[in-house]
Amino acid sequence: MKSVTITLLFVAALVAAPTALSQPVNANEIASCSNPQGQAFFPLRGDNPKNTAGWQKDGIAGGRITLAKAGGDKLDILYIDSRRQMMSVVRDGGKILPIRATESEISVLAVSEDQTEIYTFWRNKEGKLEFSMLQSRGGKALNPKTSIMVGSCDFIIFPNAK
Repeated sequence: MKSVTITLLFVAALVAAPTALSQPVNANEIASCSNPQGQAFFPLRGDNPKNTAGWQKDGIAGGRITLAKAGGDKLDILYIDSRRQMMSVVRDGGKILPIRATESEISVLAVSEDQTEIYTFWRNKEGKLEFSMLQSRGGKALNPKTSIMVGSCDFIIFPNAK
């Protein structure tokens, strides 16, 4: 029930103010970020056609990524994908494992059957909030790829901030 509430609040916030978020919608949100852009390598496998195999620009225009507490100390990554669908790593059977948390950086590992991702959220030297996602998608995925994308964040709550 709690994860449904988090998801509904997240969707409501996106509908009401997709670019105006400057504070968490609820206490369970740790970071809210958007518009990752970067590069990907698409192997000639799965449904990847020969004419698009290899290195390509990659991104999720209008995409949103939220790191949230799913209950207790459990973490989840909520995101709106390129099809404009709300997704949850945990709800879809994946696991989120914390890697590190400092006063200006948080990293988590997201693992599922066909995908492994490392998300890092940070404050840069100029105070700007950013994130990166390293992704390895394979297994039964229709469009396997390996990518790195970087985007900006509206807020990040660093657990060890002073």
